[in-house]
Amino acid sequence: MKTFTIKAFNMKALNFKRTAISALFIGASLTSLITATTAHADEEEKAHLVTVATAKTEQVNPTMWLPGNVISRQNSPISAEQTGALLWIVEVGTQVEKGQLLATIDNRHLTLQLARQEAQVKQHQANVDYLIKQKARLSTLKQQNNTSISEFERVTKDLTIANNEVFALEMQVKQTELAIEKTQIKAPFTGKVEGAFL
Repeated sequence: MKTFTIKAFNMKALNFKRTAISALFIGASLTSLITATTAHADEEEKAHLVTVATAKTEQVNPTMWLPGNVISRQNSPISAEQTGALLWIVEVGTQVEKGQLLATIDNRHLTLQLARQEAQVKQHQANVDYLIKQKARLSTLKQQNNTSISEFERVTKDLTIANNEVFALEMQVKQTELAIEKTQIKAPFTGKVEGAFL
């Protein structure tokens, strides 16, 4: 034979549990509602006025703003070929013509060197002039057999050496003149001075 156990339910306890669950659900809903209300209040504080305009059709050229550097097609960094103290330089931003003076370097030491070299040229040229006259005299004496051939050849050799020394000194003079010319820095083309790096 089978036996059955019947349990009696307490209706008050069951009603209390239902009331507690309902209260918990209502509390969670209120928290959600308060949070939503606060968020809505924050949005109202951030809200801005908006201007509304009527849209119209018109043709617009497309533009795009990009960062970049503008570089000249003729950009020429110019530097001095001679050393020395910088006496003068054109102002940055100045518009210059081709051949216009941009800067001047002190050339006093080169001017003194040029004067010394020119004096040496004159000294050696005097020696050349003497040897030319000496060679002419010895040539006359040689034709009369009144001088030795070796003496005539020695004077001819000395004259050749003296002429070469004068030529070498004249090249040094031209080199110094070129160096003096390079102390005047000039614009290679017409343009604008954009910077000076000293």
